[in-house]
Amino acid sequence: MSDHGKAPLSARIKGHLMRIFETMFGHGQWKAWLLLPVCLLICLGLYYGAKGISTLRLQSAQRAAERMEAEVREGSGSFYFNTLSGREQHIYDTLDKALSVCSPATALISFVPTASEFQNAAKAVFCDRPQYVGVLFEETEMQTSRYSARISLTYTEDVKERQAALATFAKELLSTLPIDNAYDRALALHDALVKRAVYHDENARMTAGRTDAYDALAGNACDGYAYAAAYAYLCREADIGAEIVLGTANGGEHAWNALYLDEGIGYVDVMWNDTPIKDTILPFHGYFMLSIEEISKDHTFANASLFQNGESANYYEHYGFALPDDEARATEALTTLLTRAAEKKASAVELLLPEIYADEAVFKEVLHEALATVSEIEGLPKLRTVNRIYHASDSTLARTVQLFYEE
Repeated sequence: MSDHGKAPLSARIKGHLMRIFETMFGHGQWKAWLLLPVCLLICLGLYYGAKGISTLRLQSAQRAAERMEAEVREGSGSFYFNTLSGREQHIYDTLDKALSVCSPATALISFVPTASEFQNAAKAVFCDRPQYVGVLFEETEMQTSRYSARISLTYTEDVKERQAALATFAKELLSTLPIDNAYDRALALHDALVKRAVYHDENARMTAGRTDAYDALAGNACDGYAYAAAYAYLCREADIGAEIVLGTANGGEHAWNALYLDEGIGYVDVMWNDTPIKDTILPFHGYFMLSIEEISKDHTFANASLFQNGESANYYEHYGFALPDDEARATEALTTLLTRAAEKKASAVELLLPEIYADEAVFKEVLHEALATVSEIEGLPKLRTVNRIYHASDSTLARTVQLFYEE
C-alpha cells in the first residue's frame, strides 16, 4: 500500500499532542499555562537581579567604608570626634544625628562596626555632646546584617522635659555670672554645680549614659561623668572652652574636665571638690585649675597625649590663698587670711600649704598660734582655737579649715 496518503510522522505527533492539551486544558488554554513558568522565571530573575545589585552596592559601600579617611573639624564640640578613625567618625555622625532628634534608631550604617569602633564612637559622642540627656546608653543595641548595621537607642519617658530643664538650669545660672572674667565665671559655675549636684559614692564608677548632666543639675545622685558633663555644658554655654576628660581615680573609672582660659589650660574635678563632711559642705577647690602634673598625682588620664599641660594658676595661687614656702612669711600670710575671714565671720578659710607644713601636726601648731593672734585683735569676733581641718587633697596639700567663733 502506498504511503502517499498519510501525513508525515512529525505532523501526526504534533496533532496528537494538540488533542491531549485541548483535552486537559480546553481549547486554546494551554498557551496561558505555558506563560506561567515564563512569568515565574522573569520574576525570579528580577528578584535575584535586584538582590545582586543591592549586594554589590553594599559591598561597594563596605569597601568605601574601609577606605574612609578621618577628617579634622574645627570648633567646640569636636574634640573627641577628631581622635577617631574614619569609620568611627561615620558611626559618630550617625549616632549624633539620631540623638539630636531623640530618634529610636539610627540610619543604616553601610558596614558592620566592630565592638571597639562602636564603643569609641559612642564615648566620643557623649563627651562632645553633654547636652544629650535622658539616654539609656546601657540599653543601646546594634542590629547587624552581613554588610550593614543599625543602632537602636532607648530614652527616658521624659527625655524632652529633661532637655528643656537642662537649658533652663543653664539660663538661670548664666544670668548671675561675672561678665568680663572667664576665670571668675568658671569658678561661679563650679560653685553653683557643687551646691546642686549630689555625689553618690556607691555609684562612683563612670558609665556614659547612666547618669548625665541633667541628673547633676537636678540634684539627683550622680557619678563622675554626670559632674563632668554638667560642668562642660555650663562652661560652653558661658563661652568658656571645656572638655570632658576620661580616666581613672581611686581604682575606678572617672571623669573630670579640662578648661581653656586666657590664663592657660587647667584641670577641674568638680566631684572631688564636692565631698560633704558630716552633712556640711565646706568650700573646697583643691581640684580647680590644676596642671597635669598636679592632678596626675591621683588621677590617671585615659589618653594624656590629647591634653596639654598649660600654665594657669590653680585656685589658691590665683586668689592669693597659697602660703609661702618660708615659715615666717607663711605664718604672716596665714594670720592675714584668718583676719579677713574673721572680719566677714566666714565659716571656713581655704589654704594651699607649703611643703614645710606637710606634717599635719606642725601645721596645726602654727594654725593654733595664728588663731590666738587674730582673736586678740580688737573689734573682731573671737575665734576658738578648736578647729576642724578638712583633708581633701594630700597631693597638693590643699586644706579647708572650718572656723568656730565664741558666742
